[in-house]
Amino acid sequence: MHNKTTSVIPSPSTSLRAGSPRDLGGRGGAKLEQRLLLAVAIALLLCVPLHAAPPDANSLTLTFGSTTVTASGATPGADVVFFAIARIGHVYDYSTERYVKVVAATRNDGVATLDLQKPVPARSIWAAVDLRTARYAVAGPAGFFLEISPAPANLLRNGTSGKVDTFAFDHPVLDFLYVHPGIGAWALAKAQDGDSRTDHDGPNGLTTVSLEDAAKVGDGPAHAEEVVTGGVVVALDWYKMQAVVFRVDAGAIGGAH
Repeated sequence: MHNKTTSVIPSPSTSLRAGSPRDLGGRGGAKLEQRLLLAVAIALLLCVPLHAAPPDANSLTLTFGSTTVTASGATPGADVVFFAIARIGHVYDYSTERYVKVVAATRNDGVATLDLQKPVPARSIWAAVDLRTARYAVAGPAGFFLEISPAPANLLRNGTSGKVDTFAFDHPVLDFLYVHPGIGAWALAKAQDGDSRTDHDGPNGLTTVSLEDAAKVGDGPAHAEEVVTGGVVVALDWYKMQAVVFRVDAGAIGGAH
């Protein structure tokens, strides 16, 4: 499959200059020129894509170097989990790369840097979560249009144990991360609607994943028994290249069924 990408930011090939044949003459032309330039500037601003999720309270900040991804604003000395997917284009198709790595933040300023030791993929979605506080950031490199998809209203479900440990996403495929602040993180890759190995309710347009199937990331218990208020859920759709990020609150837990 051949994938063609185009820029979402228009690149005007001509410019207006006072005194040129396009000036339309005199002061009126200059004022018209100013209005046109202002209109172009506004259009450019409106076309610039958002590269980050809406900020959470006391959220982290993600920045990208040529080979590095850096999370700032973490708790000094705390572990930060980096969680990402990348689409790598080839001549006729593409492949997906996955990243999940825990990096300790510096003790003086709370900065954690993941060095990939290769260029950061241009089409990639990155999440970073402070494992102590569950403060987070979700972003993509400059030039990549990151689409944040809203979490379904009935995201949380009761599992077979009766505890709230299951999540129903209206995405056909996804990679999943849950962070229980102060306890640990758990991840699940390649979940897919209708795949009995990862999906708990059959082919129905929802990918329903359980904490029972997620593997721990870094230190912490082997499994999380249930979600808690303040926990953070991140799902990355590796087909649509979209992200879902959700902070668990008491209302969401109480509304689980």
